[in-house]
Amino acid sequence: MASSETKEEEEILNSASSAIPCRSHRFLLAGVACLDIINVCPRYPKEDSDLRAVDQEWRRGGNASNSLCVLSQLPASRCSLLAALASGGWETEYVEADLRKNSVDLQHCVKHDGRLPTSYVVLSQETGSRTIVHYRRLPNFSAEDFKRIPLEDFSWVHFEARNVGEVTQMMERVRGHKKENPDQKLTVSLEVEKVRPEAYPLMALGDVVFVSKEVAQDLGCNDAKTAVLELHARCMAHTMLVCAWGSDGADGFCPRTGHAHSGVFPPESLVDTLGAGDTFNAGVMYALDGGASLFKALQLGCCLAGKKCGQMGLDGLLENLSESDPVHKLLALAPAE
Repeated sequence: MASSETKEEEEILNSASSAIPCRSHRFLLAGVACLDIINVCPRYPKEDSDLRAVDQEWRRGGNASNSLCVLSQLPASRCSLLAALASGGWETEYVEADLRKNSVDLQHCVKHDGRLPTSYVVLSQETGSRTIVHYRRLPNFSAEDFKRIPLEDFSWVHFEARNVGEVTQMMERVRGHKKENPDQKLTVSLEVEKVRPEAYPLMALGDVVFVSKEVAQDLGCNDAKTAVLELHARCMAHTMLVCAWGSDGADGFCPRTGHAHSGVFPPESLVDTLGAGDTFNAGVMYALDGGASLFKALQLGCCLAGKKCGQMGLDGLLENLSESDPVHKLLALAPAE
């Protein structure tokens, strides 16, 4: 973190009740796992030009798998992935090994013949931006695959807004399970990241809905506060709606408590923004699943996203935290021995 504390940092550090309740978390995230091939470049290349990369890195990627690898670092979290993986190939072996290293359970993943999806990423040192070209020819998992998952094992089930017909059936199954098992604490969430108008009706099925800046703009909103207030009409009455807006922080709307906002927690230097949104989502899910307020959830999401932007990759987000660090305070971590 920068040496001078922001208003948001001061508020957390001076609060006597900042800590998010630590409870047992059981997450299932349904989405994409892929291989990221990352070229670190001094600047974004001009079209039809030749530019030498200063570094190259392979990582496991995909929104759901990234968020799970963040959640697995947070206290008392059990993490499971539902994704379509290729039945063979070194790419799948690499991604599976990384997920297992991060204690992510893969028993619910489905295998198909083909090649694991791949993202080709340009990271600009000049601006910190990341530009992604994604390739996939692997079938998605289906609603039939989802029927085999024991929903009683989880406290939170999350989806990505893609493959609309199948995801609709999956989310409706979770809603039906919640109705039949009212004593089970179970939240269903949805990320609407890509501009896919056919996927927008899925917002009506989530208890918590994450809407990206790009989607909010496509729907006529020019800032995050406007987005969460106006787009809530597309959701159920009780839904919490969340929208992150880059350097402007993140906003949310909860029908019980109203509008909430958190500013950003910037690192000393911007290193790598790839996966920052997935990190933010993980922080919000973790906090809400623990019973925290929407405001505290936005703070944790922004704190973790800031830490991620100050380092390469997602590993070690909680390493070397001082007791005065806002993340340490929010999570009430035990003092380092």
